[in-house]
Amino acid sequence: MKRIPVERYWLDHLLATACGVMGAYAVAMSVGGTTLPMVLALGVLLAGIAGYGLSLVFEDTAVSKADGWLFAAGAIAGILKVRDINGMLPDDGFPFEIIAATMMFIILVAGGLFAWRDSTLLFTTLPSLVLFGLVGTIDTWRPGLFLFCALILCIALLYARVHQRTMVQWAEEGGADKRYLHRDVWKWVAGPEYAFIAAGSIILFSFLGAPVVQGSLSGVSDVVRINVGQQIRRNFRPQTPNPGPAPDSPIGTGPVSLSDMLIAKVEIPRPMYLRREIYENYTRRGWSAGVTTSQLSEYNFVANEKSLGYARDGEPASERKTPNLEYIPYVFNGEPSIDKLVPTPGAVVEIDSIDLVPVETPATSLLYKTSNGIPRLRAVVAVPIEAEITAKATIPEDVMPAGESERYLRYPNIKATPVSSPTNTEGKSDYQILFELKTSIAQLCKYNTQTLPVPTGRDPVEYFLTESKEGYCDLFASAFAVEARRMGYPTRYVTGYLMEPSQKQADGTYHILEKHSHAWAEVYFEGYGWLPFDATEGAIDITPKDDEKESNTFLGKLQSFASENAAIITAVIAGLTLAAVYRLVRSRVEPPGDGTDQGGNRARLRALRQFINRFQVSMERVSGSPKRFSQTLREFAEIHQNGLLPIAEDTEFFIPVIERAMFSENGIPDEELAALNARLSDLEKRAKVLQKERLRAAHKSKRTA
Repeated sequence: MKRIPVERYWLDHLLATACGVMGAYAVAMSVGGTTLPMVLALGVLLAGIAGYGLSLVFEDTAVSKADGWLFAAGAIAGILKVRDINGMLPDDGFPFEIIAATMMFIILVAGGLFAWRDSTLLFTTLPSLVLFGLVGTIDTWRPGLFLFCALILCIALLYARVHQRTMVQWAEEGGADKRYLHRDVWKWVAGPEYAFIAAGSIILFSFLGAPVVQGSLSGVSDVVRINVGQQIRRNFRPQTPNPGPAPDSPIGTGPVSLSDMLIAKVEIPRPMYLRREIYENYTRRGWSAGVTTSQLSEYNFVANEKSLGYARDGEPASERKTPNLEYIPYVFNGEPSIDKLVPTPGAVVEIDSIDLVPVETPATSLLYKTSNGIPRLRAVVAVPIEAEITAKATIPEDVMPAGESERYLRYPNIKATPVSSPTNTEGKSDYQILFELKTSIAQLCKYNTQTLPVPTGRDPVEYFLTESKEGYCDLFASAFAVEARRMGYPTRYVTGYLMEPSQKQADGTYHILEKHSHAWAEVYFEGYGWLPFDATEGAIDITPKDDEKESNTFLGKLQSFASENAAIITAVIAGLTLAAVYRLVRSRVEPPGDGTDQGGNRARLRALRQFINRFQVSMERVSGSPKRFSQTLREFAEIHQNGLLPIAEDTEFFIPVIERAMFSENGIPDEELAALNARLSDLEKRAKVLQKERLRAAHKSKRTA
């Protein structure tokens, strides 16, 4: 019968493979991969196709029964090499924090190859669910929600088909005719409708209920927020489609969304830029650190008689030939984090404690390998004096050899942009010319953190200045650094945190949040060192507000409509549910056929159901236990065999009769049904007597106890 599948075929393998493809693709997109999503999806797809072919080759052989062992062996062998496999994946694979995604990918590939039977085929859906759990945790790729809905439907259909096949197999083993399994109990037990109703309900309530839950828990979530997605984006450096080696700091990779998570509390006389990392080489995909300055170096402190307990033993590199410096107190109280890097506004010259030897980065930030995971620093730092600067923007040879400073002047061979040729520079200082360059970029381009990624094969700076004219801080800073180099000025790209007066709290400290992460450019001036130039200053901010971003999305519009029409939607859902239940009940009552003698068939089926219900009630009275909805009469009789001993002869007689009637074409003839009703009436009388005796004995036993 076509309505109930009795054979496993390509559709089942396709459903299982589709689940794996969606899970692998979604988790790779969530970590910002470009090539990785397609490679993982293609790998799972090819494994599923190969596995279906192998299932046909080994069908009805002893090898097919060993598919579970082959599946397990392949998965274990792959997981033991998970780091090697992760390193072979494009986009540098997955960050170590979620290397479980690579494990699930390995399991999916092994399952695609060796899942040849229903039991192993169902198991392959579990890694897909785990992958979508990671997608929900990272929460950076919104379309993953819709893929998850598709996953639920695929799993529901696959489970329904497998369950139906299992029920058909059991029915045939019991002597039933599979052509009539759509009737009564077998359709209720084996039908796929409830799987789809359950899946649809989960999806529907997820869309409608999620905004309510999110709103009610927003206060709690702000307190205990753990931004896994941002941590992954910080450590994971996705590969852009452009050729060449992967940059240390890619730019123009797509929308950013930073949280209000507290990074540190800072004490400092005035707001300043806090450096974390610096980059010198522009690779047309992003920025990379130079070979020389990428080395970390430890330095020593000696006893100090000045403001703090220890002074630096030796002159900091940033102070060399740089007399125009001032020394300011700086306190950094970081929050518990896996990040041990302490950003600073300048080189540390004094420090209050050297319990742990600090390591200085090229950006003059400090790396503390703290045991408690809480970076702390109380120090005095050297920063350039804020004054009118008339010095040259160049690196003297007595500060840095020409061969070494050359790397700060290299720029890519890109076409001229609207800010490439400054006008009226005569009589102006280098600082004034660079300030005008910064202003020109801010006037030309708009600031928008939701800007889409730079197209494949395009130089980010060229595309930003000539076409999109819209981006966020990494593109503004890169554009300034590249264009200033084109004009002959030494620049570098810097990442860290932006400080503003609005961040100052009542206790005098500045709160640094994750959303204050920033990028800017710096230019070297004789006698001052590296000075910051932030091209985002003065740029018009066109970033959509949170409510605008949500309301402009399909999901936001759907949630808004749902909240405004909750009563109508509830009524419609309730009505459709009742209609669906009524239709299901009616469909189970109506017999198959061409419509002839439909009234007679209905009457016989009604009589048969009444007969079955009376027999079931009699068994329940004698055994003292109700029959579960999913149980057949035979299963109930076998489970309660001891309790049904007084009517064992009757159960052995009636159950085969009922099964033949349920799964035969004509049911029970009227004349036979009359004789059966007479015997059943006698059974009902004896069942009532036995029930009373059982209850009386139980009551007596309770009193004596």
